[in-house]
Amino acid sequence: MEQQNNIFKLKNDTKRPVLITIICVIGFIAAILTFIMAFSGTTKLIGSWYPVYLIATRVITIIGIIGLWKMKKWAAYTYIAVLTLNQFILIALGTWNAIGLIFPAVVAGVILSQIKKMN
Repeated sequence: MEQQNNIFKLKNDTKRPVLITIICVIGFIAAILTFIMAFSGTTKLIGSWYPVYLIATRVITIIGIIGLWKMKKWAAYTYIAVLTLNQFILIALGTWNAIGLIFPAVVAGVILSQIKKMN
């Protein structure tokens, strides 16, 4: 029984890399700011659906950030899926540009580079 507890403990004691911590903190702050922006009148100018989209993706993002904080693989895939979805939305809106892809690509790269440390 003690050996089983040690194996369980090793699996759950995965240390969070500093870069993942930074992504989580910045991501959480950005998600809160996006919530505030979603309730501004300017987001409705994009479309009546856009504030709802922002709120929904930020809720999913916050769940993903919490999972990343806990070093969960599902959270990494969820976070990257939202980043990717946002790129397609920007393309559909006609506001996408390559410079806007740099930060999400770096974040996705960092997350994927740490995926083996996640459980």
